Amino acid sequence: MFRISYYGIYMKKYVVGIIVAIGIVGLVVLSRFKPKSSTPSSSSNNSTAPGPASTASTTTSTTTDAGSTAPTYKDGSYTGTAIDNGYGIVQVEAIVSAGKLTDVKFLQMPSGGHSSQVAAMAEPALLNEALTAQTANVNIVSGATQDSQAFQQSLQAALKQAS
Repeated sequence: MFRISYYGIYMKKYVVGIIVAIGIVGLVVLSRFKPKSSTPSSSSNNSTAPGPASTASTTTSTTTDAGSTAPTYKDGSYTGTAIDNGYGIVQVEAIVSAGKLTDVKFLQMPSGGHSSQVAAMAEPALLNEALTAQTANVNIVSGATQDSQAFQQSLQAALKQAS
């Protein structure tokens, strides 16, 4: 009986130690996620500082002004360069009407397996970004970085022809 209680005490200490270790790991993991959610707040606070606020306001105004004074293109259809992004070829056609980019057709996108899924997910987002921006300077779609970069390059080549 002495041995059972002796080992029982150590077993309890072992279990308590494991629970404490799991708790510490949990706190570390939670603390890693906390800064990410507070980072945008920090960015917002930084943009309210005298120097960056002027820059942020200017950038926002420039973006807004750029949207209203978007580049004027020659009407027509312009085919961009075919870009190999390592997963396949990306090639687009820019459709310009009344001096504005009105549509982007995906002539070639990576296909087969996962590449098809990524391309299907990225296409609507890239199209929306391009039509909104009226340039090839669009945001990268998360999970489709190579497709996004190749899209930018192909669209830039097409819009260069339209300039």
